Amino acid sequence: MKESFLYSKKVPVIGHYDVLISGGGPAGFVAAIAAARSGAKTALVEKCGYLGGAATASLVNPISTFKKNGVRVVSGIPWEFVQRLKEIGGAIDDYENGNVPFDGEKYKLIAQRMVLEAGVDLYLHSTVTDVIFSKKRLSRVLIANKSGLCALDTSFAVDCTGDGDLWSFCGLPFQSLPEGETYQPASLGFRIGGAKLDQVTGIYPRTPGAKFQMYSVREIFESLIGKERIPNFGGPWFCTVLLDEGGILSVNITRKEADGTDLYDVTQSECSLREDAFRLFALLKQYVPAFSDSYLIYSAPQVGYRETRRILGDHVLTAEEYASSVSFKDTVALGAHPIDVHRSGDSGQDVTFLSRPGYVPYRSLVSSEAENVLAAGRCISVDRKALGSVRVQATAMALGQAAGTAAALCLENGCSASDLDALLLREKLLKDGACLAWNEKERGRGI
Repeated sequence: MKESFLYSKKVPVIGHYDVLISGGGPAGFVAAIAAARSGAKTALVEKCGYLGGAATASLVNPISTFKKNGVRVVSGIPWEFVQRLKEIGGAIDDYENGNVPFDGEKYKLIAQRMVLEAGVDLYLHSTVTDVIFSKKRLSRVLIANKSGLCALDTSFAVDCTGDGDLWSFCGLPFQSLPEGETYQPASLGFRIGGAKLDQVTGIYPRTPGAKFQMYSVREIFESLIGKERIPNFGGPWFCTVLLDEGGILSVNITRKEADGTDLYDVTQSECSLREDAFRLFALLKQYVPAFSDSYLIYSAPQVGYRETRRILGDHVLTAEEYASSVSFKDTVALGAHPIDVHRSGDSGQDVTFLSRPGYVPYRSLVSSEAENVLAAGRCISVDRKALGSVRVQATAMALGQAAGTAAALCLENGCSASDLDALLLREKLLKDGACLAWNEKERGRGI
């Protein structure tokens, strides 16, 4: 048994809010904008010194996926963000499949601008460390930062941490990982320069229904097994970061089985994946002509996790429902990315392309066990296969708009998160430009 002790300290309460968002990634910064624009006094707590989450801290590029069969399925605040990013030369928005390559530094800037313009109080370099949660209600959130330990009071909270950290501090239930299964592998992205772009495939991921890994690299690496030390790898995937004149690319190739909610696993994976990144880059440079003159610019500030905790909400969205485009009366977001489940034990992945977009119900963002706590992003209540699609950025953004709007409406109508009238929420989301149906026939029926 580990040693423990009782700790007591008087903690200053430094703010009182209607809605508090934990996590400033794609779901979180959009949730904060949505809540604030809906009239709620809103706080956004983010552990990094910038917004964007996996997009900026883990170098996940492109933003995927805004369209299905050429029809946009994610709109509203997320698409407004893309348009503002495009205005300053930070995004390409005309790919038929709805992928949006972006410049990470400009992503940080536009996310920050939109959050502050909405009137959100932003707490950067701040980590949620605990909560006061009793009788199904959260009343106070403890955060740690350079000012020490302090607290924020809030009427509603939205967990956009990706890992369900806030949900965990509340002691709320999660789904169990199936026996014998492991989480999808973690990856450490990195950026290189000096690549011969005319020899690299997949860097402009614009084609619908296509995989974008560079198969020739995979073949070279597989031929070297037994001759060279080759860490486990995926893809590899290369993507433009809109700086083509320098042969600069975002690289997604490393992979490792890891639990992103465990201190020791997190530390070990950061160290080992950084070693792997350098090793795999050296192999690219040595054996792949397209990279013979390339150089490593930097590795991501943190490892990216495809899967950790998933909440147990009022409805667990299944892959069968999602892939079959089951529409719900409380649909609040659509997703178009393939169901993409990466395997930890080898370099493979299991991919199911969708013929139609999937629908996400509001009930997958809430639980009757928590009157004033919601979730958005990849920690929502879905099964493992459905997670393989809803975890991506565009869908996370759509879920963020739904959750932030819902929290503000709950406050306005004096109801719990689970009791919010879904019709009221959908009307508000539609008014704010969100897409809740795929085609005009469905839109006309109000699906």
